[in-house]
Amino acid sequence: MGENIIDRKKFIKNVFFVVFSNSLTLLSGILIGIVIPKIMGISDFGYYKTFTLYSSYVGIFHFGFVDGILLVHAGCSRENLDLNRFRLLGKSMFIFELIITVLGSFIAMFFLINEYKMLFLFVSLNLFALNLTTYFEYIVQITMNFKQLSIRSLIKTSMQLIAVLLIYILFKTVNYIISPYVYIAIVVSINYLLLIWYMITYRQFLFGKAEKFDLNTLVFYLKKGFPIMCSNLLIMLIFAVDQIFVNVLFDKEIYAYYAFAYSMISLITTTTNAISIVFFPTLKNIDDEKALNQYENFNAYILIFSALSLCCYQIFCFIIDSFLTKYYQSLPILRIVIPMVLITTPITVVKYNFYKKNNMVNLYFVISIIVLVLSIVADIIVYFIYGNTISISIVSIVICLIWNLVIELIFCIKKRKKWIKNMMFLLIILACYYGISFIPNLLFSFLSYIFVSSAMVLVFYFQLLRDNLFKKRSASA
Repeated sequence: MGENIIDRKKFIKNVFFVVFSNSLTLLSGILIGIVIPKIMGISDFGYYKTFTLYSSYVGIFHFGFVDGILLVHAGCSRENLDLNRFRLLGKSMFIFELIITVLGSFIAMFFLINEYKMLFLFVSLNLFALNLTTYFEYIVQITMNFKQLSIRSLIKTSMQLIAVLLIYILFKTVNYIISPYVYIAIVVSINYLLLIWYMITYRQFLFGKAEKFDLNTLVFYLKKGFPIMCSNLLIMLIFAVDQIFVNVLFDKEIYAYYAFAYSMISLITTTTNAISIVFFPTLKNIDDEKALNQYENFNAYILIFSALSLCCYQIFCFIIDSFLTKYYQSLPILRIVIPMVLITTPITVVKYNFYKKNNMVNLYFVISIIVLVLSIVADIIVYFIYGNTISISIVSIVICLIWNLVIELIFCIKKRKKWIKNMMFLLIILACYYGISFIPNLLFSFLSYIFVSSAMVLVFYFQLLRDNLFKKRSASA
């Protein structure tokens, strides 16, 4: 049986550590997001974003093994973990990912041509670093030692900033135009350095005496984690199916504009990911009934944050107008897709984790696979009818809105939870954003959205915010 209540102080402390590091990552991301597109050609930037797009899917090659580890052991203290068991798991991961990387590199070198040879060679090399790093990151999440995640994030941010600043200095002094492959090599190298840091810091989970090899043990974790991995993959595919279509069906310059718009969105989701990292291990230790009683409120908090974050659209417009004018064609796409933050963040942070906690992952998977098929069909239809990226981006928003609604309805009906209030808030904010975003004066548009969204937050959630802001004071009185 889990705990009856959330340890608020501990939860907030954990979130603070991750938010702090992710905030610095956000600032770094803004700088990198300005510098790299500025000094790369548009086509070269398209090649780089192709690498990042396909690198985001390398997690499928652990086949849910690490997801099973997290699901089974989340919330355990470090002292209660069986090191012999984890060494077996870690060594198995190491060998398996090494084999996959060698095979992927071989295929890239001997069966692919043109730019795809180098791109997928780097993706294959990146696979080993990212997947083995995930094993260690999940150990950190299991033991809820989120300070380590923050330290790693700070190290990664520092290395990225140093690399980008050196590239920018070379660009300004000797007019050095960096090749996308050189920058990709730098990114992959940083990932390997961070993996080495993890292997040293958490060496007791990889090196030393391990349990005797037992295939049944490995299969146990694979069975536990495979449905979660599939669901995670579906989440990424639903988010990115429009990007994949644009990458395949349009030239690299058009894809660069499209991908640049999504790179702006990722600057916002960097912060929301911090909450998601902390949320599941914390949620797993809460009594089921107590957790369900807070479901509506958890959704409300995430919706409030996501709604207010949409004011970043005007900020991004200012940055593009002032510093990245060659990406001006990204603005129509950015205007359409930035509400993806509002629509999908409640899914990834709250709804999906509640589905996992309540053993509803298979149902979540079925819903998501139907949504993915619907998304693919819709993208094909609008491509052949309209043949432009605007129509594809509109479809992506509509599909994700349907996804959110279906995921919410099914869970709330099964668990008898309220859903209308949060859904009404989401739809009203969505309408307000799209209306205000067409105001040509950026400052007036920015202030108008802040005012309207804040007013809507108070209209819908004044009592929730009042009760939580003054709860401690009332208790003291």
